[in-house]
Order: sequence, then structure tokens, then C-alpha cells
Amino acid sequence: MHRTSKYLALALVLILSAVILVFAVRKSQRHTAGFNVQVATNTCFCYPDSPPIVVLHISSRGRLALNSEAVPNGQLAGRLREIYRDRAERVLYLLPENDTPSQRIADVIDVVQHLQAGKSSELSLPKELQVKPENLNIQIRLVTTGALSAPCPKDCFNWATEGLPVVPGASARKVGR
Repeated sequence: MHRTSKYLALALVLILSAVILVFAVRKSQRHTAGFNVQVATNTCFCYPDSPPIVVLHISSRGRLALNSEAVPNGQLAGRLREIYRDRAERVLYLLPENDTPSQRIADVIDVVQHLQAGKSSELSLPKELQVKPENLNIQIRLVTTGALSAPCPKDCFNWATEGLPVVPGASARKVGR
């Protein structure tokens, strides 16, 4: 009988371990609602050969602008896809006005973080060969008052207070590509 109680205890421990493992796996597979947003340390531009800076302004009334180009709400994803499609470094500076509702900021961040690359080909492929478009993985850097007032090194300038760098030969529509 002593042996039976050892096996029973072992069986209970194994069952309990299995239940804990199942709950741990299920919890780890759930979608998290958190946002991966970094705080910009500064708004300095130092490297003239680097890709143009892209700033998404959100007005206190919720209107959007990419750099100085007004963007209707329904066109934000398409414009960002155009800008970041061919870029290796995908950084978007988010600059909301002081009275912008936090829900509006969260909605915009959600659009940016779930933005997927468009279809890579115009050809119709069989369902078995179709792949899910890849996420563009745009890094969002929130511009705070601390970043705005951070001093820039010599030979750099503060694009947030002095204006965005001008790309020679680029039209206002193509800034950011």
C-alpha cells in the first residue's frame, strides 16, 4: 500500500505540472495590447547622407501630417507604406500636440505597428503559395519636451525647432522616401 501512495502522489504531481504548463503556454500565446514605442532622446540631425527624417504630427484635434504634408486618416497606412517600403532603417518620429487625446495617439500607434508591406507581385498565386505580407516593423520614437530641448552636438541641428532638413531635388510630396 505504501508503494501505491507513492505512485498516486507522483501521478498527482505530473497532472498538476501538466495543468500549469498548459496554462503557461496559453497565456504566452495571447496577443498583448502593449505598444513598442521608444522615447526620442533628442531631435538632432547630424548626418546629411542619411535618409530624410519622417515626423508624424498629430494635432490636438486629431489631424495628421507627415512632415509638412497633411494626410487624411484613411491614407496614413498607404503613405507610410510608400515611404518605408524600400528603406532599411524604418524610424518614425511621433510628435503629438500637448492636448492630443491619448486614445487618438494610441490608435495612430496601432496603425503604424501593424502596418504590413503591400503585395509583392500583381500575379494571382494559388492559395497554397500565398504568404502573409511581412510587418514593416517601423520603430516609433515619441518626441517629448525633453527631446525637444536636448542640446545637439556641434555641426548638427535640432530639426524639431529649426525645421526639417531639406533634401536637394525632392518635392514636398516625395519628402521622406
